Amino acid sequence: MPENQTVIGVQREFFGILEEFFRHATGSTVTEFGTIDTFGDRIRASAPSLAARAPDAYDFASKSLAQFYEKNQLTLFTEAKRIAGLKLVLGGTSRFGQSQLSSVRKMLLYADTILIPDPVLPWLEVARSEERFRRIWLLQTAFTLLHLKPLIDADLPYPAVVLFPSYEKSLEDRDLVTQRGIRRLAAGILSSCLGKELGDGEELERYVVGNQAVFMNLVENHNLYIAPGGEVGQPLSVALPMY
Repeated sequence: MPENQTVIGVQREFFGILEEFFRHATGSTVTEFGTIDTFGDRIRASAPSLAARAPDAYDFASKSLAQFYEKNQLTLFTEAKRIAGLKLVLGGTSRFGQSQLSSVRKMLLYADTILIPDPVLPWLEVARSEERFRRIWLLQTAFTLLHLKPLIDADLPYPAVVLFPSYEKSLEDRDLVTQRGIRRLAAGILSSCLGKELGDGEELERYVVGNQAVFMNLVENHNLYIAPGGEVGQPLSVALPMY
């Protein structure tokens, strides 16, 4: 169908940019570079050569992806909505790692198409100065996503996966409606655990600042904090340094 061909063509262009970026950055293909489990070890072992290749690789990525997003900022999501078949949406995170890849593979047993909020765009749309190793996170995101490229290249009745830009970081930074919604969501979840009604983000902030020890104990007891790479139930003394 015409809309399928539009989505497939745009997806293949996007994954082609990611593949070229990865080759620029590492001098190898995803398969040659290693497995998802060995990615970190390979990065550390190849640090000097990666540092030398980084300027050209990231310059290519920033320019090519900026042009891609400008050209296709509305195309993917608009066209993806028109695709027939059973569609599921991957949610709950702005990163795309091994667990997200496994989820997509499993969900494809039950669905025709998995819609994935683009995890590359968040590393480019705002500075994200709070994140250490931003370039490595971008490279790892591209590396993991490229494991889906055989599905992108396959000729299927429906696109198996469709990545669409959600512009979540831009909205978090600049959109008042989004910011208020995030604060209300956080206040609602924490109100339930604290047993105390906190109407909005400002009231929640005042409570946390005034009751720090009580708040941290409740967070730990209700397993509300999971560090990147951590596990549910880890004490905060372990989880916070991991973050």
